[in-house]
Amino acid sequence: VSPETKIIYADNLIKTSDRHTKYKLIVGTNEFIEERSADYAVVPMAFHLSQNYPNPFNPNTKIEYQLPQRSTVTIDIYNILGQRIKTLVDNEPKDAGYYQLNWDGTNINGANVSTGIYFLFLRTEHFNHGIKMILQR
Repeated sequence: VSPETKIIYADNLIKTSDRHTKYKLIVGTNEFIEERSADYAVVPMAFHLSQNYPNPFNPNTKIEYQLPQRSTVTIDIYNILGQRIKTLVDNEPKDAGYYQLNWDGTNINGANVSTGIYFLFLRTEHFNHGIKMILQR
């Protein structure tokens, strides 16, 4: 990988910085962009935490989130009393992108939690958001 970052516009190469990341700007119709961008990762435009699915769930649920920039991520699950029962991601640096993880309905000790309402919170330096999840056993 070259230490030069370049933006490709039409057939011209323009050096934009000395970072170790490459970017490619593709301009044109939707079909042209889709054809030319198939091999490139798409970076989200904003932070987002999606509602888990399925919801209600038993015993597993899928959680998706996106980061528009490199961030340190923590994802915790709390019960209705506000007690943290599990940490899914613990203060981990993550690159910009789309992420998916599963929760299997267990607590920090690996024991199954009971039927009820749970809250999942995603925290980064620039974003905090929570969702409500329902576990039905």
